[in-house]
Amino acid sequence: MKQNYSDKLIAGGKGASLQRLLDSHFPVPEFEIITSEEFHYWEETKKLSPKTIAKIVTFTTKNQCNYFAIRSSATAEDGAENSYAGVLETFLYTKKEDIEEKVIKCFESFYSERILEYERLRENHSKESDNKSERGSMAVVIQRMLDSTVSGVAFSRSPDLDNCLIYIESGLGLGEGVVSGLVDVDRFYIDRFGERIKEDIAEKTDKLTYVESTNKVERIVFEAPIKAPSLDEKKIDELLSKILKIEESYGFPCDIEWSFVGEQLYILQVRPITQKFNNIELYIDTNLSESYPGHTTPITGDYVNLAYAKVHYELADYIGFDKRKKDSLLPDLNTMTNYIHGHMYYRLESYYNILLSIPGGEQNLKNWHRMIGGKTNSSAIKTTVDAPDVKDQIIFYKFLFKIVTKHHSIFKSFLSNARKKKDELYQRLETAKTTAQKINSISFAINTTKGFSLTAFNDVLTMKGLNTICKILNKYSISEDIIPFLIKTDEGVDSLAPLNAINKLAKDFEDEAITQVYKEAMIESQSESIFKRYRPIYRALEEKGFKSSAVSINKFLSEYGDRSFEELKLESLSLKHSPELLLKIIKLHTSHSVNPTKSTQTDKELKKLNFLDRYILKYAIKKTKSYITTREACRLVRGEFYGWYRECLLSIFEDLKATPELSEYHINDFFYLHLNDLFLYARGERTNSELAKIITGNLQKYRTQSEYPELVYLERGNHDPYFIKTNIQHKIANKNMIQGLSASKGNITGKVLLIASPSEALDRDDLHECILVTQNTDPAWIYIMTKCKGLISEKGSLLSHTAIIGRELGVPTIVGAKKVTKYLRGVDKINLNADNGTITIQ
Repeated sequence: MKQNYSDKLIAGGKGASLQRLLDSHFPVPEFEIITSEEFHYWEETKKLSPKTIAKIVTFTTKNQCNYFAIRSSATAEDGAENSYAGVLETFLYTKKEDIEEKVIKCFESFYSERILEYERLRENHSKESDNKSERGSMAVVIQRMLDSTVSGVAFSRSPDLDNCLIYIESGLGLGEGVVSGLVDVDRFYIDRFGERIKEDIAEKTDKLTYVESTNKVERIVFEAPIKAPSLDEKKIDELLSKILKIEESYGFPCDIEWSFVGEQLYILQVRPITQKFNNIELYIDTNLSESYPGHTTPITGDYVNLAYAKVHYELADYIGFDKRKKDSLLPDLNTMTNYIHGHMYYRLESYYNILLSIPGGEQNLKNWHRMIGGKTNSSAIKTTVDAPDVKDQIIFYKFLFKIVTKHHSIFKSFLSNARKKKDELYQRLETAKTTAQKINSISFAINTTKGFSLTAFNDVLTMKGLNTICKILNKYSISEDIIPFLIKTDEGVDSLAPLNAINKLAKDFEDEAITQVYKEAMIESQSESIFKRYRPIYRALEEKGFKSSAVSINKFLSEYGDRSFEELKLESLSLKHSPELLLKIIKLHTSHSVNPTKSTQTDKELKKLNFLDRYILKYAIKKTKSYITTREACRLVRGEFYGWYRECLLSIFEDLKATPELSEYHINDFFYLHLNDLFLYARGERTNSELAKIITGNLQKYRTQSEYPELVYLERGNHDPYFIKTNIQHKIANKNMIQGLSASKGNITGKVLLIASPSEALDRDDLHECILVTQNTDPAWIYIMTKCKGLISEKGSLLSHTAIIGRELGVPTIVGAKKVTKYLRGVDKINLNADNGTITIQ
């Protein structure tokens, strides 16, 4: 009967680890283990047992190779407290006839002064202790010797820079050269998604290798230094994959020795990292970056965190969950979104817990990712929520039935009540006489605004509708590429309303005389309060006989003045605060336009559905369209509420700027306060001087980063991630073809318009020739999107803003094209084939 080599007390730490790797199908060189039982036989007889000798003969006969590695494997080795790294005996390039001698030397080393001193330093044993029952025992690993071309060590949690990263050291030749520090090594810091964060590539002057003529492992010096990395991208990707799988399999951070022989990777050893780490948490900005792209100020971050928590707690109320259920979800509700060094992220664990708390389980996660983009990462997320019980399911499905059957009336009522609430808030702001009263209006608004939780549930309905459509299509093997055609709304979405209004306004500005009057008055208005910028413009237009244009502008601003690029970032000035931005958008819409592309998609494949499935599909499409339309209408209302918060904050900031201590700050600098700073100020617990210090400190802290990764791991409790400590070293492959998700059909060729903000395109007169390429869009991008002949978004899904607007405009659109903004840097012309989701460099 074969012995259990996975038992550490039998095979030692190294041997048990190798057996575990083998059992988990990781690539390890062939090995045999001389067990602790055989060691005890040697202790008593000072001879190898017949069993040991027979085992060696069998193994060497089976493995016809020239050399073997003989490694000590103590039973106390590679534990959470003791690693024994570097103190146990190892013999490389051992000939078959010398194996028995080397096994005995490994046995003898168990009593070496080097090991005893290590144990004394670890405070595991007294100086006098050499009792084998207390100290453990010894085994020996016999392994096929690898003639390694490149070797090294890897840590699944980096010991420096940031311990959420993977750290790899690699050198040419044998791994002993790396672990002993005898050769030059390359160092790679890689995030858990494969992005190279930092690399230190050495000029490699030597390697450790076996020299047959001397029968020794020697350090060989090269004639000329080798400057190329010791690992190419393919090897790094393969090694990274194995590191993550090993950590997941073992359940703790690992120190891994590895080796490549040509292109073949081998894992040589795995031991736990004895350093203590906090758990790591996964964050993602996928569709959140549509609303809060790039850098965001602290006040916006604080408000978003509060709003998300309140909306979803209110949703639990609407559904009817009891207090126990709601309180159990409170830690997740309070951390759904997180402001991480100037950027907004979802905390995936919080979202997963909440989605798993309602009926649907894992399918909820898949539906959510289908809507926002990205893939379910449940293996990397340790969820802690209890599955819904029967009572929860009855409550949930009762609420679901009510929302589905009365969807139109419920949301009609919500939109009406929301606008009444907005009017109430504006009235309250107008009557506020002091700065403290204005600040208290923010608290009042946060605590009394209700109903927006319904918009979150509308998203759930959208996810479920899309899932139903996908199920039926998959049942008949119909490609999901047909989905954009199926869910295009018939009546259009409310996000297009500002576009239609600006097109009407643009007709007036075809008259250059009106434009000139506007420009001159706009310069004069720069000395006015931010709330009175348009007064000189209205006055000048009326005096010059263009009163109807003044009325049209005023009407547009009253309806859509809260529109702005990045409008859900409170620091972004809206159209009603920026005459300059309004004029640029108006003039843009007096230029060329792009004719919508007519869809060539047909529904002939749907004829293969049976009667019942066709009926269910038709109903699911109808409801999903309704949910999408409602989603866009709610976005407009949400933007209007953000407009009120912006208005309130700007009024507060004008008051603060009027004080001597704060007069030197620009109005936008005040957004670098935290909301709590304002609340404390209203209670008299913050002074003007203290606010000044906070603004200055936060300006320095948060204005250092302009690019943020989509996915990021953070150690729990640490909100200073690696991407603020180093410049991310993006490795761009030479990709001539990029794959994405088709959101609106069409096949076109055009110029690349690669921009981070729509304001970068306002002065161009060739947008009709361009394909817009960006990370993501928000509702205000509509003014640019309608002028371009194609749309490409790095992030997003079929229900992202880019996808919805692309379909409504009839513009060929691809979303979810990973790293497209990096691949297309410096590229002039591309083909966008939204029929198959490909982007090809011309």
